[in-house]
Amino acid sequence: VVVVVVLVVVVPASSSGSDGSTTTTTAAPSASPTFSSNVAVLDFLSSRSPDGGAALQNPDSIQSRAFDWLSDPAFNPQLSATPDLVQRYVMAVFFFATNGTGWSASSNWMTSADSCTWFTSGTSSSVCDSDGLVQQLNLNRNNIMGTIPPELSLLSNQLTLFDVTFNRLTGILPTELGLLSKTEVFLLAGNNLNGTVPSALGQLSSLKQMYVDSNNLTGTMPTQICSLLNQSLQLLW
Repeated sequence: VVVVVVLVVVVPASSSGSDGSTTTTTAAPSASPTFSSNVAVLDFLSSRSPDGGAALQNPDSIQSRAFDWLSDPAFNPQLSATPDLVQRYVMAVFFFATNGTGWSASSNWMTSADSCTWFTSGTSSSVCDSDGLVQQLNLNRNNIMGTIPPELSLLSNQLTLFDVTFNRLTGILPTELGLLSKTEVFLLAGNNLNGTVPSALGQLSSLKQMYVDSNNLTGTMPTQICSLLNQSLQLLW
């Protein structure tokens, strides 16, 4: 019995230039995979959620409502494992958690439009970065009521400004907000927030401005936050 082994070597395609040089062509990176089912989307979001996806499993939760919207092809025709999918989910959760239908203005929110075009109270033209990731969530003086959802922390690698001043927010400040490592401006003044300021906010290493005055907060400002005054923090109220 004779066994013949054939060794095949695959090399990148190359071409020769007019000057005799050789150019090697490599394949472009593949696009993020598109989910084949809503179950796959649910698993993807659950693995990133602050509670491990527990709220997503509750059909009456705001997280479940946000997932139902995200799964509707009329608003999100193609879902893939990208940061844009995560930010659309987070913004949908925020909308439902703060009675978005009662906001003073909410144009483009919860539509199929690019989330970079969703209403903002700010005047900046750079709501998103060059990759289409939302950097500024500015909804001050917009009749927002309800609570701040911990899912906001999923924007930790992109959100630089969060401004919800002079609204009607209630409840406590989620400790998960301390994960917003890119946030430079954090403005919550003029609401009805209660409880204490979580020491976890001392992890906001990029913070430059923080306003939490004119709320129903109790206790003292954590030393972890005050220590930021010796680093990046310039204004603290």
